[in-house]
Amino acid sequence: MNFVSFIIPHYNSSHIIHELIESIWNQTYKNFEVIIVDDGSLPSEVDNLFNLINKWPELRIFKRPIDWIKGANSC
Repeated sequence: MNFVSFIIPHYNSSHIIHELIESIWNQTYKNFEVIIVDDGSLPSEVDNLFNLINKWPELRIFKRPIDWIKGANSC
């Protein structure tokens, strides 16, 4: 079975990211990983992201290095 990686760039959108992740986890195909890369969000938004790990411990969250150019491609 093929392995699928969902890589989600994130910028101040924690209010909708929960629904997105819920949708991914509700799929019948289960051989996947979900990676969120924050693109310099507000600290409260980053805290909200890390709180998602309580529900989905498999979730991987990274922050874009500050010296990289902003944007989805960098993420």
